[in-house]
Amino acid sequence: MKPLKFILIVVLFIFQSSVVLAQGGNSPKIPEFKSNHVVKIIKYFEDDVFKKAKINDATTQQEVSSYLREFNLKMEEITLLNKDVMDISEMKVNQSIKDYEMTKDVRSAKETMRKVMEDLEPIEKQVDSLTTKLDKDFENILNRKQFKKWLKYKRTELKKIFPEVKSQNNNEQRPGHINSIKQQRDMRLRGY
Repeated sequence: MKPLKFILIVVLFIFQSSVVLAQGGNSPKIPEFKSNHVVKIIKYFEDDVFKKAKINDATTQQEVSSYLREFNLKMEEITLLNKDVMDISEMKVNQSIKDYEMTKDVRSAKETMRKVMEDLEPIEKQVDSLTTKLDKDFENILNRKQFKKWLKYKRTELKKIFPEVKSQNNNEQRPGHINSIKQQRDMRLRGY
């Protein structure tokens, strides 16, 4: 499950921070939680998509442009309809992070993240279905090479909002490690 994966990443990051503290080092600043990043709300700009996917044909550009406008409009709609839920989620998690930094209570942080991820899961499903629809539409109008470039561009945009969490255990970052293989498989299955 995607929400559980995110919770695991946050908990590992918190655990890693506490290990560094226990070893006498300074704790790294825990990044601020942004709910729109968690549910993967992204706007794609036409010019960037044309450039990255190398779309030069005017007819294809018009079709891609109309799909992107529709997609971005629906993303804005989802954002506005769920603004309260997303704002409350951000406040809860950011407060939980501050509490954790003071008390080092991992259990309450885990519980807060679990509740927030349950609240955000329906929004994430809406965004995923819109993204899947956009991919299918693009697959129908773009040639194979352009579509692959589109998927690569989409992947890089997602990496901007979900930078990889560095692990202290270098084995997990090896290409042949089981966690690395699972992450790559999950990304391929989702079309990222």
